[in-house]
Amino acid sequence: MTEERTGTAGEGTGERHEAGRSELVHQLQEMIDDLATQAGPVLKEVAEKAAELAQKAAEAATPYAARAADVAAEVSLKLSEKSREVAADLHRQAEANEARAATAADGEAASTAPAEEGNGA
Repeated sequence: MTEERTGTAGEGTGERHEAGRSELVHQLQEMIDDLATQAGPVLKEVAEKAAELAQKAAEAATPYAARAADVAAEVSLKLSEKSREVAADLHRQAEANEARAATAADGEAASTAPAEEGNGA
């Protein structure tokens, strides 16, 4: 008989705990729903203010962005001009080196040619 009482007493306690948990979950869900209902208009207002601030920031940044684009274009043009100058200088130097090498090769060929003829005769 003692076993039967313990079994039914344990089941009753479990049911009470389950009912208490269910009630807690229900209360929490109601609180969440209330917060969502109350927060909706506030969140909408915050989002509207954020959009207005973003618009004002974009408008304020426009002249700076345009100036930055102008500066970038100027720098790009100067870099292009300087690159052309460097390329032309390198081209001139390469031509000068080739000319010197050709002159040296001609001079060397001319100075070794008579010596070879003299040795062969």
